Amino acid sequence: MSGAQQVIRMGGDAARRAAAQALSSYLEHNDPKSFDRRVDAALSIFSQIWPKELTLSSREVSQELVRLAGVSGRRYPEVAQKILRYLSPFDCWSMLEYRLYEGQEIDERFKVISTKESAVALLAVLDKTVGESEDAVIPYDLAEALKHIATIAPNTRGDSRYLRLETLGRRQ
Repeated sequence: MSGAQQVIRMGGDAARRAAAQALSSYLEHNDPKSFDRRVDAALSIFSQIWPKELTLSSREVSQELVRLAGVSGRRYPEVAQKILRYLSPFDCWSMLEYRLYEGQEIDERFKVISTKESAVALLAVLDKTVGESEDAVIPYDLAEALKHIATIAPNTRGDSRYLRLETLGRRQ
């Protein structure tokens, strides 16, 4: 086991959250020429260093991991797939917390989700992170996100995950 893996494992939620935050900051660096290299490095951390124990998942770490996926831009499907197994429901009041909005204007929302692959990946992420218990916090703009997903990937409308989330969205 590597020293970095041991720190992430033994450091608890605080260490895992800090690691995910550091990776998000690393991806947000402004040099577009090195973006793919930075995403590849982040993905390799999940392949080689991040502890594989699913018992280490938590609400707080999940929240940071979805933000990491959100800042991965066009590589969202890859990053989402890599983190999916570590996600669990967390309290989320808005889709803003997923870092999927690129601009402030309504027509710029969800620009990160622009391909069928990214729409399907977002559906998988939402399914893992939006809880269904009576006291679960449902993002107020979940219906808008689902509409965007269905616009890009119409076949998702019949997916059981989509239907579950759509039902939860009506609970608000």
